[in-house]
Amino acid sequence: MAVAFRLGRVLRLRETLRRTRQDDVARLVVRRAGVEGERRRVVSERARVLEGEAEAAAHMVLDPAFLSLSRQFEAALAATESHLAEAAAELDRLVARGREELIGERREERKLLTLAERHRARLELEERWRADRELDELALARHRRESAQEGKRGPDGSI
Repeated sequence: MAVAFRLGRVLRLRETLRRTRQDDVARLVVRRAGVEGERRRVVSERARVLEGEAEAAAHMVLDPAFLSLSRQFEAALAATESHLAEAAAELDRLVARGREELIGERREERKLLTLAERHRARLELEERWRADRELDELALARHRRESAQEGKRGPDGSI
């Protein structure tokens, strides 16, 4: 029974660790969504800056100071977008690795559950064998007792 207790304890601990890892992966997914939202915002802002330049050029009001400032801002946005894309890719790798680990941990849990079920079935079988053995011993003892009593009786059945 100690084996079953230890196995159950191991299963509970592994389940707790798996749930923690699931929560970690879920947090990474939320962070990934936030990074992607921020990246889309930066892309939109870059497009707005480029549209502003194009509009200024179309109206012939493009001066060098405005163009220089606009290009610096667009370069900063491009760097930010690149950084966010790298962060998103890293988060994607972390999420994928976390999910793979979860799959492996769940597989191990299933193995332990199978072992626990086999152990429980084995204990039940041993208990049934023990009960059958006890019943057989009781039947044999009764038979011996009855045989001994019949041996003491005479042919007419008297003692």
